[in-house]
Amino acid sequence: MKRIIFTILCFLLVTFAFGQTSKIIEPFDQCGYRTGVNEMESLYPGYKQQIDKVLQTAKEEGKLHRGGEVYKVKVVVHVVWKQAKENLDDSIILNQMEILNQDFRRLNPDADNVRDIYNDIVGDAEIEFELDRIIRVQTTKTFKPTAVSITAVDNVKKTSKGGSDAIDPDHYLNIWVVNIQPITLGSLTLGYILGYAYPPADLPNWPAGNSAPEPALDGVVIDYRFFGNNNPNTLPAPYNTLFISEGRTPVHEVGHYLGLRHIWADKSDPLTGAPNCNGEDDGADDTPFCGSNAQLEGCDPTKNTCNKNQPGDLPDMWENYMDYSREECQVAFTNDQIAIMRGVLEGPRATLLETATGITNVQLQKQVLVFPNPSNGTIVVKAKEAPNTIEIYDMLGKLVYTNHAPTTNNQITLDVAKGVYLVKSTYNEGIATSSIVVE
Repeated sequence: MKRIIFTILCFLLVTFAFGQTSKIIEPFDQCGYRTGVNEMESLYPGYKQQIDKVLQTAKEEGKLHRGGEVYKVKVVVHVVWKQAKENLDDSIILNQMEILNQDFRRLNPDADNVRDIYNDIVGDAEIEFELDRIIRVQTTKTFKPTAVSITAVDNVKKTSKGGSDAIDPDHYLNIWVVNIQPITLGSLTLGYILGYAYPPADLPNWPAGNSAPEPALDGVVIDYRFFGNNNPNTLPAPYNTLFISEGRTPVHEVGHYLGLRHIWADKSDPLTGAPNCNGEDDGADDTPFCGSNAQLEGCDPTKNTCNKNQPGDLPDMWENYMDYSREECQVAFTNDQIAIMRGVLEGPRATLLETATGITNVQLQKQVLVFPNPSNGTIVVKAKEAPNTIEIYDMLGKLVYTNHAPTTNNQITLDVAKGVYLVKSTYNEGIATSSIVVE
């Protein structure tokens, strides 16, 4: 089976208190990417070479087909909560969807904050995310990683373990929002995992039966405090004093899900965090070579971990979503990163672009009629049986209309801008969807 092989644990920072101050240090590998790759290489020799080959192919394929078609990925968000504050409001979910769409389409309000030296290498990924469903599960379980394992956190993806089973991971990007417990050593808090994702690994030469992990674990996990920029929950220390969440943790993790590596290629020393300016890069040719991450240092224009004193050497690109800079600094993907992600959607994750059958009931599609199309903003949703709800979203995932008590014949007047909108009629048996154009 062609499945995901290793885990990327992202934004893991470690804090120790010295007197009245707190210092961020790296007593072990800050992100589990390198640990996971090395572990898989020891179990299955040749893994590193094969995953690099897959991502290189994805990058080249993405370059060949760059531009022209906007790829749309359907998203299911699972909110797994124990305390009421963890049960995020719909407005926060929709806000995060809007951020994802803005950032992947280069429509983010801070897009112009990229430095002039990088203007020519950043772009619009032409990838959009459509919210299909929010699933809420109240749990009695906790999801706590260790310094070397996230097995307990992956339980959030299993109903039998107090979580929520994935919905058709071949056709949907599943995102789980949950309280990820801190990593501890006795009574000492070592740090937090803000989120993690499984990257693609389409490995045709992999021995049958040895793929890992199981397909049902594919997707993205985000700590509930780092979801959306309208989230009222307080960030854990030291993040509450270091930055304001701008919803970029999910952007970073979805980048991993679509094949991107950290821009410093995880080369920094795992014990000290010291830069390493030798060895591999992140696979994107246009990201400036750097030897370590920005480690929440802020938007420092002088940062250049691998200054080779050569003409054309560029400073570290903390503007990149795949760095560890503060979220207000992260504003862009580069063209080669975009090529990788689009290549992944044309290869290892091509099924995401297919018509999904996991939620949408094909028979229901024939029972709901939406007209006129195009329209001037007034439409009729006519159904053989009254749906439970009717919701209408714009292409950024923003809810623009909802009716919790529709009938079989519903006239709807939308006060919206011109564009394409998604009409969702929800039944117990499934969802009927229709796209409409407002002119």
